[in-house]
Amino acid sequence: MERPIAHQFETPALETNITGDIPDWCTYRIPYAEARQIYVEQGTVVRQFYSHILFFMEVIEVDLHEDLHASYLIENPSLFLFLVLQGRMTFLTPDGKLIAEAPENICYATYNKKGEYLYRLPKGKHLFCYLCPRAIWIIKHLNRYPRLKPFMEGMENSDDLFGHMPPCWIDNDMKKILEQLFWDKETGGVDLESLLSDHAKKVIDDYQRLLDVKFSQREYQIRDYLDANFADPTLSNYSVADEFHITEKTLIEIFKEEFGTTPHNYLIKVRMEHAKQMLTIEEIPVKDVYIKVGYRDLHSFQAQYKKSIGNPPTNGRKGGFLAFF
Repeated sequence: MERPIAHQFETPALETNITGDIPDWCTYRIPYAEARQIYVEQGTVVRQFYSHILFFMEVIEVDLHEDLHASYLIENPSLFLFLVLQGRMTFLTPDGKLIAEAPENICYATYNKKGEYLYRLPKGKHLFCYLCPRAIWIIKHLNRYPRLKPFMEGMENSDDLFGHMPPCWIDNDMKKILEQLFWDKETGGVDLESLLSDHAKKVIDDYQRLLDVKFSQREYQIRDYLDANFADPTLSNYSVADEFHITEKTLIEIFKEEFGTTPHNYLIKVRMEHAKQMLTIEEIPVKDVYIKVGYRDLHSFQAQYKKSIGNPPTNGRKGGFLAFF
């Protein structure tokens, strides 16, 4: 599988091949990986990478004496499982819009469409890695990854350049599986490709386990409740708080802390996404859609749709996410 990203630095960069000769300051020396060392004005970047038939893996260690501002290019829509083992990283769009803050010891699945993305690394040492599986591999096994299924299917009708799953803390079990993946080598008649495939699957399986733990938290149960009941016109902060036996104040606080928005605004977003799906893909008449997404009158729905989507609700058809693959 080809490397899914290409780094671009704001200052001149000198890259050398250091395969088999990893610097002593690096944490990992992956026996089967190719390696490159990149010198920039802000410090040193070491990349160790491997191209498997089912995925691309890269481990990046960075030692900076000042902050680094750089970017990367995505040529084809790609899925990533991104893991931060040391340090922190900030992702932004080219116009400076925050995409995600990635602190130490977290992992999350993310999706990027073709385009340029910025990232920021503060002074110090950083260690992160990513697995980029072939989308068709994940799609073929979506029943194995039920937490990823709605994420990928939801992207089918999204115009967003990116999307990501909730961040999860990397626990000791996940670290042990990563260690296995990083130190794999052919032994006992088992070929390297098979070992790497098996351990890469285990990493993704373990992320599914971490998601199960994450989604069992009350904030995610509330989100699931909103997702399941968005068509109910009586849905409100009061009714949701009553359902979960908490106050409206607590409801808003815990939801906003986890998701960065209020339950009310999240509900609007969900309703508008479903409305857009019904109008553009299913071609349901506008006069029928507003009722199906929880609105009591057409005028209120039309005003909110135009505010959220940018144009009045009309019927039409467009292509989908899975068509990219």
